[in-house]
Amino acid sequence: MTLFQNKYRAESHRLTNWDYSQYGIYFITFCVENNEKLFGEVIDNEMILNNLGEIIKKEIIKSEEIRDNWIFHSWVIMPNHLHFLIEIEAISDTVEESSVKEKTLKRKPNSISSFIAILKSVTTKQINTLQNTENKKIWQNNYHDHIIKDFANFNIINDYIINNPSNWQNDKFY
Repeated sequence: MTLFQNKYRAESHRLTNWDYSQYGIYFITFCVENNEKLFGEVIDNEMILNNLGEIIKKEIIKSEEIRDNWIFHSWVIMPNHLHFLIEIEAISDTVEESSVKEKTLKRKPNSISSFIAILKSVTTKQINTLQNTENKKIWQNNYHDHIIKDFANFNIINDYIINNPSNWQNDKFY
């Protein structure tokens, strides 16, 4: 671990020099802080969302609606983590060159990291409001990503996501 502003931080696992807003298919996983089971439970191989899980679901559906050039092939909310298989479609060069101001932002708009940061922020605020907690950390800092390279890999990961509730007892996040 390295120091940044006198605090230890985990090294990034992002692919160096890869633009996570460009065309690609991405497998994303991120987890609840301390793997706490917040979003419901798996009963008879089916994920049953509680009120916190419903918050997550509502915000994912909103995300699908507002991202015109994204395809959410599959996703699942588990008791303590989320999985996504997301495709970012190619957009024209004129849209990508929208402004110089974009280059000064920490997270590039329309990127995987921007999507995750927004989803984590919005859901954290709603969960803290619902639970009457102030500034409780809901999510782990980082996330796992994998860039899909071929159709076979896509199918394996898509099946993994779809079948995640039925494999919950064997899940490493259980």
